[in-house]
Amino acid sequence: MRVNVALFIGGIPQQTDEELLRRKRPNIVVATTGRLRGFIRDRIIDLSRVKHFIIDEFDHMLDRKERSNTLEDVLFINKYLPKDRQAMMFSATVTQELRVRAKTLMNNPLEVIIGDDSKLVLHGLQQFCVRITEMAKVKQLYDILTTTDYKQAIVFVQRINRCKALCELLHNLGVSVLPIHSDLTQTVRLDNYQMFRNYRKRTLITTA
Repeated sequence: MRVNVALFIGGIPQQTDEELLRRKRPNIVVATTGRLRGFIRDRIIDLSRVKHFIIDEFDHMLDRKERSNTLEDVLFINKYLPKDRQAMMFSATVTQELRVRAKTLMNNPLEVIIGDDSKLVLHGLQQFCVRITEMAKVKQLYDILTTTDYKQAIVFVQRINRCKALCELLHNLGVSVLPIHSDLTQTVRLDNYQMFRNYRKRTLITTA
């Protein structure tokens, strides 16, 4: 059986996504909540036969304080799903409040907890933690990027201004990096991602 998958995200003209939806007739839709809500609102997509509803990183997606708009989108989308669909939610960390909220979107939920930390680490992957001051972070990162033998690296930061400043500083120090953050247009973000994916750049600085 051939499985068609389609990706729908913000920053792309909705008409382009509508044409893709009609052409591919996907079995699996991967989408940002805002774009999917727009599809439902404009009656472009029918969710009445959806069998599986999956939310990754639901600790962020359902957090009213962190992403109130996203939570509203999720609740809106959920109203258009069949009652008997299976909901699956994944997270590495979750509070009791979010656990309760997630279960309101599920039927007879079963919670699976992986308590053994060794099962959460990819085989062959080594992890290191360096405890340093805020002022020493950039120098430490620069040393790692310029002295370590690596094929590619992704550096996650929390805020957009941090991403911009770090990219500029590393660029001035001679380190070739690419940024990805929400202040960039979707076209630029996708172009940067493709350059990184095609090994044209070794280091990607991105917001989490």
